[in-house]
Amino acid sequence: MVRLGNFKEITHREAREMVDCLGTALVSLLNLKGKRIAIIGENRYEWEIAYLSVVAGTGTVVPLDKALPENEIDSLIRRSEVEAIFYSGKYEPTLKRLAQDGTTKLKHLISFDAESHNDGVYAFKELIQKGKRLIDDGDIAFKEAEIDPEEMTIMLFTSGTTSASKAVALCQRNICANLMDMDRVLYPITCEDVMLSF
Repeated sequence: MVRLGNFKEITHREAREMVDCLGTALVSLLNLKGKRIAIIGENRYEWEIAYLSVVAGTGTVVPLDKALPENEIDSLIRRSEVEAIFYSGKYEPTLKRLAQDGTTKLKHLISFDAESHNDGVYAFKELIQKGKRLIDDGDIAFKEAEIDPEEMTIMLFTSGTTSASKAVALCQRNICANLMDMDRVLYPITCEDVMLSF
């Protein structure tokens, strides 16, 4: 028998507030407006919050496959020229090495698991708290950001099964077109539907 463990319910309002707070911290504290930011980690709510905080007004998100070997992580960080990365704890040794060796643009490490800023690593939860304080003080830089639907906001890498992985540039309009086409094929999609994507 498979045990699923404990689930934490997060409402849409709570998720949106976390996105706004984290995005505000990325823009106003870390100066990442218009920059490329990677994410790597297992399936967890923090991954989604990080993703949305980048594409909803900060910069370009670069999602990395959690199953990549260290040499591929190294290669994709260099090729994508990311300046920050969100990650789960198991990737920390590799990412610290890349951030410290001076051969990449990687400046900001943001751990999903850390409790506080330590040894050059930002804590995901702490950045949300700092972003909340900025919003409470009137910072609307992230919340009022204008999004160009034609500008690249997602850089995906192909799986590289036949050769080296290739970067695919996607904009907001690309994603919206996919969603609209899904609705045409699977019509009607309702709040009762359950989707699995991997």
